[in-house]
Parts: sequence; C-alpha cells; structure tokens
Amino acid sequence: MLARKLPGLPDGIKVDHSGNVWATGPGGVMIFTAAGRHLATLLTGVPTANINWGDDGSTLYICANHNVCRIKTLVKGVMAGAK
Repeated sequence: MLARKLPGLPDGIKVDHSGNVWATGPGGVMIFTAAGRHLATLLTGVPTANINWGDDGSTLYICANHNVCRIKTLVKGVMAGAK
C-alpha cells in the first residue's frame, strides 16, 4: 500500500471475534487474518486514523480526515470492557 502512495500512515488497530486484525493505514482500513494475510481494504481515499467498534459490536466507527464514518459489518468486534 505504501508503494501506491495512498494517503495516511498506520495508526488505529482493533480485533474482531474471529481474530482478524482491523488496522488503519494508507488508503483506509485494512483487514488481516491473525496470521497476517491481507483480506480486504475499506478504501476511504483520505488519511484515516482511529477506529472503534460500537453499538452491538458490528458497527465500525472510522475517523477519516475531517469525518467520522460508520459502517455496519457482518462481524462483531472485540469491545473493551464488554462482558
């Protein structure tokens, strides 16, 4: 991704209940397996910093430049303090 010169650098990181790692970086939010295989990238087109799971755990909130975005996912994230 760095070679493609997409905006942004690595910053926020979260994990879902399947063990996949969700991390912000160049171009948006990248999703990796626990073994490090790249699954997908949610392209924002702008520098993207922090992310967090919200609502019932399946909504991902994304800080993308001057916007706070939310996306409903098909997975549930591990939420700090959740029981």
